[in-house]
Amino acid sequence: MLLDLAAFIRLIFHLLPILSFSRHVCAQELISHDVRNNTFNYKHTFSVTIVPICKDNIVCLPKKLASSLGNINPICVCFKVTQTVHLIDPNTLQVAEVSGPVYWRSPFASLCSPRQLIEYMVMDVQYVNDRDKPVIRGQVSQKHVLADLWVSRMSDLGVNDQQFFCKTHIGHLLNVGDTVLGFDMGNANLNNDHIEKLKAENLPDVVIVKKVFGDKKKRDRHHSDKVPVDTDDTDDEGVPQISLQEMLDDLHIGDDATEDVATPEESPRLCY
Repeated sequence: MLLDLAAFIRLIFHLLPILSFSRHVCAQELISHDVRNNTFNYKHTFSVTIVPICKDNIVCLPKKLASSLGNINPICVCFKVTQTVHLIDPNTLQVAEVSGPVYWRSPFASLCSPRQLIEYMVMDVQYVNDRDKPVIRGQVSQKHVLADLWVSRMSDLGVNDQQFFCKTHIGHLLNVGDTVLGFDMGNANLNNDHIEKLKAENLPDVVIVKKVFGDKKKRDRHHSDKVPVDTDDTDDEGVPQISLQEMLDDLHIGDDATEDVATPEESPRLCY
């Protein structure tokens, strides 16, 4: 059992950024003791410290750590987590990797939780030309496309025409009318020591994290439920109108109802 636990910890060490493989904590608790056979039953507990940064988290790097990573912008988005934390600057496409030991020497936390991300609609997107891109000393991602983005909050559609400008690293995935998830930094109450050291004019209003790839029919149905529409379910003669989708839903047969039907090969009585 102990060998299996050690193998599991070694697997975590190769998959996730942890504090150190040699610094995991092992504890044991005596459950029972047989005096006659002189046997002991112990409960073993292993504790491993993992870097508390996940994919799609927005972070603010300490100034010294950002300088050591090629003077990357402190506001970054985590786009992948392996043995290291992969960060990207959405304003320049500069990327950096933070290992477990490096993180614990200069720890930083996520600025928001996934529940704090709100939906935005893309109003306009324009790719940034190579000549307009800033000069970067560090490594630049070739899998992302830098773009200028104008977005509006989904909750503000039909209420006001307020739009937010920002740069994004997922310009290759976006078109006008798409839905994205982002963090409203302009109206957020952030309690972070690293971000308080930055100038207010250097902070973006919105940080776009990812595009929403959901079921379009469900999203359209969800938005149609929110927007009141004055419709009449009857025609001029007073006969109710039924849509084609409602007729197909009424005729839909579930999978459970078809599983109990025997085929001619399974039931000889059905063969003529």
